[in-house]
Amino acid sequence: MARKGRKCVPSYICVAYASLGALSLCGTTTSFVLRQSLRVTPTAGRYLHACPPAGRQRREGKPNEATRKGAATMATSVQVSEPMTLTEKIIAKACDRQSVAPNDNVWVKTDVLMTHDVCGPGTIGNFYKEFGPKAKVWDPEGVVIIPDHYIFTADPRANRNVDILRDFVNQQDIKYFYDITDRGNFKANPDYKGVCHVALAQEGHTRPGEVLFGTDSHTCNAGAFGQFATGIGNTDASFVMGTGKLLIKSPASMQFALEGEIPDHLLAKVTFAGGAHV
Repeated sequence: MARKGRKCVPSYICVAYASLGALSLCGTTTSFVLRQSLRVTPTAGRYLHACPPAGRQRREGKPNEATRKGAATMATSVQVSEPMTLTEKIIAKACDRQSVAPNDNVWVKTDVLMTHDVCGPGTIGNFYKEFGPKAKVWDPEGVVIIPDHYIFTADPRANRNVDILRDFVNQQDIKYFYDITDRGNFKANPDYKGVCHVALAQEGHTRPGEVLFGTDSHTCNAGAFGQFATGIGNTDASFVMGTGKLLIKSPASMQFALEGEIPDHLLAKVTFAGGAHV
């Protein structure tokens, strides 16, 4: 239990991709007991103390009896330079700083840049305009291109968008390009992966602790995998293409408390969308 007078932060670290990312970025080698939730308490000494939920007991410095023989448990205290959220830890790691705080302007290194057939042509055009007609992307394996909006249309202008992506992939030797070869038969395209946000996860491009930018407002979906992911515009994306970096503002955290019972017709997406407008 937490010491008298010390309040635990109302959040839990659960066994999920997000918790794996958080623990791996603490700067100290840690492990944890599977299926055990832990409350986190920041203290004045910049430590994070693992506080078992009410009703559970913890033995100081001893492995949990429920773990298998030889398995380690989370240390009683994990020392970090500053108490930070998972997002802040990822951003701090990406800009080679010990810590970041909300509203800090920092240059972060990019692990993955995703673009598609809507914003890809504009991003590519601006990339060549600013970096030169013979410019090369910062990392051919870091750029992921997924045509998914116009790919099965008959409109020649929409098809031209996809053709621009194909030309760019060949010029830059882009490794991850999920294209189609037969518009008439959806099942005849083994390389095509569908909606870009689903494809990113299914093909292993969403990894805990990394930074992912995408030219789509729904890119933040990838945050479910314990990484910092957000949508950016064509201009920012073209800069990332050429440098692998981007100037961002470290975001603040928000907590939403939902009271009452959720009716059957109300889905998670609707609930979140309503909170986003507050």
